[in-house]
Amino acid sequence: MVSPRVEQLQVWGVRLVACSLSPWASMMTSADDQTGSVPVHLVYEEDLERWISAQSARAQRWIEAHAFKAERNKLLVLPGPEGAPEAAALGMGRRE
Repeated sequence: MVSPRVEQLQVWGVRLVACSLSPWASMMTSADDQTGSVPVHLVYEEDLERWISAQSARAQRWIEAHAFKAERNKLLVLPGPEGAPEAAALGMGRRE
């Protein structure tokens, strides 16, 4: 089992915590974990297919419709059943 790696960073004045959850994806959450925050999945191009397969059917359709390819700095907001943001995916590009 891979131990999570935690990093903190500042984005638009919000302190975020980045946590590697698996070898193929990571997730960022607000350090303050405020109500209304959503997870941000950090997705590498090499891991895109595995990440997509782990998403709900609704999210998979949304990802396909928006041609998300995990390109570096590309962001896709994933809506929940009522249309409000449920999560986001941030493309990390290719691993270096």
